[in-house]
Amino acid sequence: MLVIDADLRRPTVAEKLGLEGAAGLTSVLSGEAQLDDVLQRWGDSQMYVLSGGEVPPNPSELLGSKAMENLFYRLLRDFDFVLVDSPPVLPVTDALVMSRLTGGVLVVVSTATRRRHLQEALKTLRTSDVRLDGFVLTKTAHDKSGSYYQYYGSRRQSVQAESEHPPRSRQQARSRRRAGART
Repeated sequence: MLVIDADLRRPTVAEKLGLEGAAGLTSVLSGEAQLDDVLQRWGDSQMYVLSGGEVPPNPSELLGSKAMENLFYRLLRDFDFVLVDSPPVLPVTDALVMSRLTGGVLVVVSTATRRRHLQEALKTLRTSDVRLDGFVLTKTAHDKSGSYYQYYGSRRQSVQAESEHPPRSRQQARSRRRAGART
């Protein structure tokens, strides 16, 4: 698997993964570096990363270049799966430029995204004939009390509590089960 940081305006993948980000995609596309010199393996995993590199003066032109197309097709031959991180759809055309090379697009949506912005982005993707493969929701609140596993954890705890203190009547058992199901 390969992750490409194609957000050449604000490359952050290398930093977030604790990798070197000074040389990367822009270095390869400009001819300053060879691909094998800038590809980085992430830890002991089978995931490789091509960081964005230095911010260029012309990100859209670089991503739409013949050099990018040739590089991308080479990467598709070398890796089973290639994931491309790009800038948001609305402010710049970079994501649309990259989408013509990819097999499809996953739209990453923050819980803070305004509905009208998401609708506008989806309209832009549809009018550009981009294949939309799905959505990823980010920045969700982590609430243990409402999680799926907490539901089962609560049930196990209530069953365990029932076995430690058996009810005296069927009515008490039903009441305890109902109370356990509500937690």
